[in-house]
Amino acid sequence: DEKQILITSTSTSEEGLFQIDNLPVGNYKLVIEHPSYRKYNNSLLFKGGSRDRLEVTLAASELSEGLSITAVLDPAQEAFDASQQMEIASKDELKNRGGVLLPQLFQEEPGIRFVQGNSFYGQAIIRGLTGQRVAALIDNIRFNTSTFTTGLEPTVGLIDTNVIRQVEFIYGPGSALYGSDALGGTINVNSDTPIFYKKGWEFHGNIGSSFSSANATAGGNLKLTAGNSKLSLLFNGFGQRINDIRAGQGIDSHSVITRFLGLSSKLLGDRLQDTGYLNYGTTSKIVYKINDQQQLSLFYQHTTQRNPRPYFVLNGGIGAQESNFSPQVLDFFYTRYKKQQLGFLDSLTGTFSFNRQRQQFGVQRTVAPTALQEYRLAEVFGYGLQATAHIGSYQFLTFGSELYDESISNKRSFVNYQTNQNTPVSGTVPNGAKYLQHTAEVIPGKVRLNGGMRYSAFFYKTDSTKNLLNIFGKPTVPDLSIRNDDVTFNIEGVVFIKQRLNLIANVTRGFRSPNVIDLGSVGGLPSGFEILISEAQELGGFIGTTSDQAAVSTGRKVSQLKPENLLNYEVGAKYQDKHFRASATLFSGTINGFINQRALILPQGAVGKIIGGSPIIAQTPNGTINVAASPRPVIVKANTTDVRLYGIELDGEIKFSDTLTMSGNFSYLRGKDKNPSPLGKILPSDMVAKKFANIPEIEGGLPPATGFVSLRYQSPSRRFWVEAYSNMASFQDRLSSQDLIDVRIGATRSRSDIAFFFSNRARALGLIGNGVDAKAGTPDDVLLKTGETLQQVQDRVLGRNVTRAALFTSTPGYATFNLRGGFNLGERSNVTIILENIFDKNYRLHGSGVDAQGVNLIVRYSWRF
Repeated sequence: DEKQILITSTSTSEEGLFQIDNLPVGNYKLVIEHPSYRKYNNSLLFKGGSRDRLEVTLAASELSEGLSITAVLDPAQEAFDASQQMEIASKDELKNRGGVLLPQLFQEEPGIRFVQGNSFYGQAIIRGLTGQRVAALIDNIRFNTSTFTTGLEPTVGLIDTNVIRQVEFIYGPGSALYGSDALGGTINVNSDTPIFYKKGWEFHGNIGSSFSSANATAGGNLKLTAGNSKLSLLFNGFGQRINDIRAGQGIDSHSVITRFLGLSSKLLGDRLQDTGYLNYGTTSKIVYKINDQQQLSLFYQHTTQRNPRPYFVLNGGIGAQESNFSPQVLDFFYTRYKKQQLGFLDSLTGTFSFNRQRQQFGVQRTVAPTALQEYRLAEVFGYGLQATAHIGSYQFLTFGSELYDESISNKRSFVNYQTNQNTPVSGTVPNGAKYLQHTAEVIPGKVRLNGGMRYSAFFYKTDSTKNLLNIFGKPTVPDLSIRNDDVTFNIEGVVFIKQRLNLIANVTRGFRSPNVIDLGSVGGLPSGFEILISEAQELGGFIGTTSDQAAVSTGRKVSQLKPENLLNYEVGAKYQDKHFRASATLFSGTINGFINQRALILPQGAVGKIIGGSPIIAQTPNGTINVAASPRPVIVKANTTDVRLYGIELDGEIKFSDTLTMSGNFSYLRGKDKNPSPLGKILPSDMVAKKFANIPEIEGGLPPATGFVSLRYQSPSRRFWVEAYSNMASFQDRLSSQDLIDVRIGATRSRSDIAFFFSNRARALGLIGNGVDAKAGTPDDVLLKTGETLQQVQDRVLGRNVTRAALFTSTPGYATFNLRGGFNLGERSNVTIILENIFDKNYRLHGSGVDAQGVNLIVRYSWRF
């Protein structure tokens, strides 16, 4: 555990007595373990003096994970005793789950929904929010950068899964602890705990290998550890080759030829072409125990993904000629010094970190020599100082400050290979924060109150002189300087009732400052061609009611973005005894000033003007505009509305015997736009009639009700185990206009979209050839599979006289049946076998860019030495 130092350890005598000598005054965590009893894990304050006497009574062994939460700033505590809703996924649980990337291992956690943007990345959704609205940490150090998007974030999938001790999920706003972005929740990835050997140097290792059939994945890792009483060393290297995915029944529900031509995806094969990639990296960790009160840690992780391709941009829906996200690179380093007892302080911790995330990608829409290329590099230097102290016998104070200094190198070019035209963009975003956290035992052992406050300041600055002029002689980025300040807080309480029932209640405030993606993103996206707010203001732009071409003006002028803030209320109960464990949580919160994409509305006569480095080529009667670089309308970011999110999370486990256990969870979320457009978010008349005018437009959509159930048998000898389990989700038909447009969900297409695909990508795929218009009797290009002309295809796919329609108006529900088990081949080796989606169900996790894998056999072997 990076937050505590092991001071000393001892064993009890036959009479159950133990003694610890020479302990300084301070706050400590005392852990007592015995196989027949429930783990004792509690904080205590030693006041000094010649001798303090402590009597501990251990309870009989109960259902308890015995895992401590580290991503909180009050004294270390078990998840059961925490005053917020929290869950922990241990190393043993994670290694028995299917998946290649870290976020894929989260989908069995209560209230945590996994969404797979592409084969090479995905993200957890917590209470309806993801991406830049969920804070990610590695060993309590901020992983988010200012380039995180509102949707799915590729870099989270780069975190090495082989050196994880546990992953902690903290639900709801956490900005008082972690600053901006912690709205939906916080994910803290804890690396392996250092091991010290009292008898001198020891060397150990582990060799692991794995195979997965649905994507023909093969890979392995080598982990080495060494240490003595002072020094702990760890090294891990891994590599994986992931090949093309086979979805359920060999079908791609959102295939580009299904979307535009109404044909089965099997015409292109039964695997999702270009979903394979190479994934490899290393992790090193050194911990030096200076003495019993001082510890120094160094950690470095490097991961690279080669040749990953965004499937939904290619044959998965948009139909681009070529797209490549290679390489994706992560370098994450930190060094941490911890000192127990420094003057009046119980502890002092200093941390320096360096976080470099590199992304490079390109998109070529047609066979013409024109492509979008982008290189993005985020480099973050982090500085943190944290101290703990006690006030009296039952109050603990944690305080400190953080500074994250971030620079962005961002070059985006619409490249014509003949003219070599490009328009680079760059920006710099330093930010700093201070926080204060206070914990008090109001009634010792009965009531605990937590209160925290944090002041944060964020700065955004761009310099036009550091960016090239576009071909029209206009700076691609203006001079701009923005500062956002905010104060966040949390008030939490927990009531302990006979060590079995805990009642929790809290009020927390979170916020998110607009980041580089919000303030400086320019260019073509699946939802439209985004431009800077400053450009929209110069042209007298207004905010549209939606993000598509049917938008009309709200009457609100485009203005500079303000931070989002969320006030959340939560109540819950937790119960556990020897045979039963359960928790229930109700929450409700409102995000004020929700930032979203909206179509830009300009006064008539905009055609020919320059925006985003491109001339405006078309304008609709309602004021939306288009540029040549994208068939979607020009969009702009805006604080659009206030969004209320509320729901329930249930989790439980029943221990029928020492060998048989049943567990499960259920979550339900509802979202509401509190200030819908007066025009009712009108959708195109030929799509779906106005259905739910108050559905909030959140990228990726709101998740449906989801559940998980498991029945596990563990042999009395602990030699083997087997488990049957099911992941379930209800259908989701509450789709916003943005969901319907999103190629990953509704996959809306128009007659012009079909025509563009028919004349470009479909021809390159060999689907279009010379034929005869049966009605006119004249030569014409036809769809070879059916002999239809373009107009006939449009009429069949959309319907006669329909200009625009969604492929899906809801995401179907699903339930999968799965088996897994493991057995030990000896003292040092074991095998794990997982059989997923046994009935080969074709389904898609709501908001994902690829269908889920079909029937899948996973085999893993591990040997320890």
